[in-house]
Amino acid sequence: MQLKVMRHYQNGERLLHTITITKGPYELDQMIEMNLDYRVSPLQNEEITFIQLNGTADGGCSALISNSVDRRKQLLGTVQSARPVKDFALTVAIHGIVRINAQ
Repeated sequence: MQLKVMRHYQNGERLLHTITITKGPYELDQMIEMNLDYRVSPLQNEEITFIQLNGTADGGCSALISNSVDRRKQLLGTVQSARPVKDFALTVAIHGIVRINAQ
């Protein structure tokens, strides 16, 4: 699965973090699920503007992203392979802005 996002960057927006998660290889094919819980740094005044997910599971995968949190500050969700596989890698690109406190 690759979720393509076509949009223009906001002023000051940049790639904050890239995270790669892997599971496997397992001896037998199985449904693989990965839980995501990423929070921005409050010390750096980061704010998430969008995320991009890229999974390598044969047959694709699905993502469920929670609306129960402030999505500008936290990414909470689950990504699961669409069918049983031996291994699965997921790359999460987190884009956002860093707010500067003017004094």
